[in-house]
Amino acid sequence: MQTPLKIKKALRMLITLIGLYVLLCAVSCTFQRNLIYFPSKLNEGLAGVMAAREGFLPWKNESGEIIGWKLPSLTSATGSVLIVHG
Repeated sequence: MQTPLKIKKALRMLITLIGLYVLLCAVSCTFQRNLIYFPSKLNEGLAGVMAAREGFLPWKNESGEIIGWKLPSLTSATGSVLIVHG
C-alpha cells in the first residue's frame, strides 16, 4: 500500500503536467496565426530571374501560362518529385 506522501507527490506531479499542457494549448491557440506559413509573392519577372539563376526552367500549361518551375535532370531520370505547399 502506498503511503499518503507518495500519493500526494504523484497527484501534485499530475496536476503540474496538466497545468503545463493547458498552458501549452493556450499559447498555441494565442499564437496560431504566427505558425501558419504565408509564402511571399513575387512578380513573374523577378521569379523568372531567380529561378534561372538556380537552373530552373519555366513549366507551362497548354495555353502558355507559367504554372511552376522544373529542374531538368542532368542524367536519365528514374522518377519525378512534385513539391507543393498549402
